[in-house]
Amino acid sequence: MIASVGLAVSALATQTRLRLERIDPTDFAADGTVRIYASVVELEGTVIDDKGAPQFALHLDGKSGIKPDKVARFQSSGDPLDLVLVVESSALYGAQKVVEPPPPLPPPPKVKGKKGGKPDKKSLQKSKQPVAPPPPAPKVVVSGDEPLDKVKDGARQLLEALNPKSRVLVIDYGGDVTPHPPFRPAPAAGGAVDDLSPDGESGDLRLADAVRAALIELQKPRPGGDDAKPARRLIIVISDGLNSQMDRKTFRAIGDAAAKAHVPIHTIAFSPSDERGPMLNLGEISKRSNGTFRWARGADDLRTQIETLTDELNKQYVLTFKLDVSELDGHSFTLDCDELRSNKLSYDASGGMFGENVKTTRGLAWYWWLSLAVGVGLLALVLVRLFKRPKKRFATTRQPGSPSQPMQKVAAPVQAPQQQPVAAPVQAAAARGVLIVVSGALAGQRLSLSAQPFTIGKGPSTLQITDDPTVSTRHAQLSADRGGFIVTDLGSTNGSFVNNTRVTQPTRVQDGDLLRFGNTTIKFRVE
Repeated sequence: MIASVGLAVSALATQTRLRLERIDPTDFAADGTVRIYASVVELEGTVIDDKGAPQFALHLDGKSGIKPDKVARFQSSGDPLDLVLVVESSALYGAQKVVEPPPPLPPPPKVKGKKGGKPDKKSLQKSKQPVAPPPPAPKVVVSGDEPLDKVKDGARQLLEALNPKSRVLVIDYGGDVTPHPPFRPAPAAGGAVDDLSPDGESGDLRLADAVRAALIELQKPRPGGDDAKPARRLIIVISDGLNSQMDRKTFRAIGDAAAKAHVPIHTIAFSPSDERGPMLNLGEISKRSNGTFRWARGADDLRTQIETLTDELNKQYVLTFKLDVSELDGHSFTLDCDELRSNKLSYDASGGMFGENVKTTRGLAWYWWLSLAVGVGLLALVLVRLFKRPKKRFATTRQPGSPSQPMQKVAAPVQAPQQQPVAAPVQAAAARGVLIVVSGALAGQRLSLSAQPFTIGKGPSTLQITDDPTVSTRHAQLSADRGGFIVTDLGSTNGSFVNNTRVTQPTRVQDGDLLRFGNTTIKFRVE
C-alpha cells in the first residue's frame, strides 16, 4: 500500500505542463506582431524541446487558434535576462556535525567478604582504589563535505550555461540576508558564488526576507533601460524551505507578490538532512508566481535538477504571431501545443510585456492539489489498514485435570470492535524528534531523540556544552512519553526556557519550539 502511494504521486509528477510566461508587444505597433514566451515542462522538471510551429496555436479571447509565423529558442533570441540567484548558506548547509556518545562506564569492582556474609572491614580497606577519572566527553565529529560546496558547483554550472549577456545578482541567506551587488554578467557572478560560506545560524532562517530582497532588486530601473526589449526577469532559489516563520500565509504572500511583479520564481528544494515537510513552502512560492519546483533528493541529484532548470531557461519557446486587433490591452491569451493547454494571461498595459498572471497562477493549482489529494488519500488508507487490522487474541488456559501442567496459548475468537479495549498506549520508542543547535560553538549540530532520556549540561551528557559558562553541569533533560517529548529543568542555575518562557515543571515541547539552556538555543523538530 505504501508503495502504491509513491507510484501514484510519481505518476502525477510526470504529467506535462505548458507554461505561458509572458507576452512581448515591442513590435505590435509597427507590424501587429507579438512574441509569446512559453515552456513545455514535465512537473518533475524535464524540458520538452522538440515541438515545431505547426504544433502550437494561440487563442485570443478563447477564439480559434492562430498559428505562429516563427519559432525560436530564448538562448538564440538575443533577449536580455535579469536573474537573482538566492542561495541558502545556513549552518545546515555546512559540514554535518555528529555527536558520538562516550563509552559506558565499567561496572564497579565487586568486594569479596566472608562466605555468605557482608564484606568485612578488612576486605573493604583492601578494595579501596583511586577514584576513577571522569568518563570522556561526547565527541563532535565532522562528517563528509559541506553540502554548500555541492550547491556552489551547481550554481557555477548554471552561470556558465547562460548567455554571457545575462545579468545575475547573488543573494545568500542564513540568519542574515546578504546581497552581493551589483548585477554582473553571468560568468562574472561566479566570484560571488565562490565566496559563499555557511554561517552559524540554523534556526531563525530568513528565506522569506531573501526572496523579498530579490524582488526589490529586480524592480529597480535597469542601467541603460532604453533597450528595445524589456529584460526577462527571474528568481532562482536553492533552499531547504526552512524559514523563521513557517506559516503558509507567509509563502502565499511572497508568491502572490512575485506574480503581481511578473517575476516567476523557480525553486530547487535541497535538504541535506532530508527534511521534506518545509519543501512544500518552496512549492507554494513557485506555484503562485507561475514558476517551477524541482526536488533534489540528494547532493548528487542537485546537479541534475540545475541542468533541467538551465534547459528551461535556455530552451524556452519564443513564438511570433501576427494578430488582427487594434490593441492588446484587455485581451486574454492562451496557448495550445498538441493536446496541452496553457495558463491564461490577461494583457494589461500596466504589466508591460508580462501581462497579468495572478488569476492564472491559481487556476493552474489543480495538478498540485490533485497530487496532494491522491497522496494524502492513499496514505490515510494505509494508516486505516494498519491500525484497524484485526489481531488474533490469545487466552491462557490450563488443561483440565493438569494443574501443574504449563499454561498453553489457545486462540480465542476475535472480539467485535466495540468490545476492544481503548487503544493501547503508544510506546515511547515510537516517538522521534531531532534537536538543531541554533547558536553557539555547536551551531549546526543535529541530534536525534529517541525513547532514551536525552541530557544537556556542562558535565557528561548526551549533548555536552563546555563553552557556555551559563550552562549548569546537569542542566536539563528531554524524555519521550506517549504524547511526544517532555523537557525538564534539572535545577540549573540560569534556567531552561521554551520559547522564552522559563520551565518550572516538566513541559511538553511542540514541533518548531525554540529551547534555550543558558545562552545556547536549540530548535526542536518532530521527525
